[in-house]
Amino acid sequence: MAGIARLVRLLVAVLPLVVADGPAARAEEKALQEPSGLDTACDWLAGAPRDTQRPRGLAGVESSLIDLAPAQKACDEAVAQYPNVARFHYQAGRVAYAQGDYARAFKLFSKAAELGHSLSMTAICGQYYSGRGVPENRLQAEEWCEKAAVAGDPTGMATRAYLYLLRVAHDDNLS
Repeated sequence: MAGIARLVRLLVAVLPLVVADGPAARAEEKALQEPSGLDTACDWLAGAPRDTQRPRGLAGVESSLIDLAPAQKACDEAVAQYPNVARFHYQAGRVAYAQGDYARAFKLFSKAAELGHSLSMTAICGQYYSGRGVPENRLQAEEWCEKAAVAGDPTGMATRAYLYLLRVAHDDNLS
């Protein structure tokens, strides 16, 4: 029961941050940084279905369906041409991850996260949790999911809550 109370306190603490500085505020800020109407082959070949920053009208491509060679070329070109557009770093990271190049994916996700891309923060959380491309570190995973949750990523929110419940269950079993 104490674990549930801690989860409720966490959600109460995080939700106001998400609403006050949520996706709408960040979308407005992103629009100021990104050229109007920008979509590239990288978006078409490697855009994620859950990415709120992908251009309108693009459904996104599931990771298992990415055509890796053309997507890598297109995303490398997009990153070179638009180094301050976070989603291109994220999409290039998705391609690298799908290719099994986890260290490169981590670097690309990190750059996208630095530029404010919330889904990249969730990807970093997953890499720390699984130990792919970085040493496994559950505390770092929780911290990155927390950042993603505060940045407004729904997957980050759910993953952070899940990791918290795992830790609470583990702690309760130890007592």
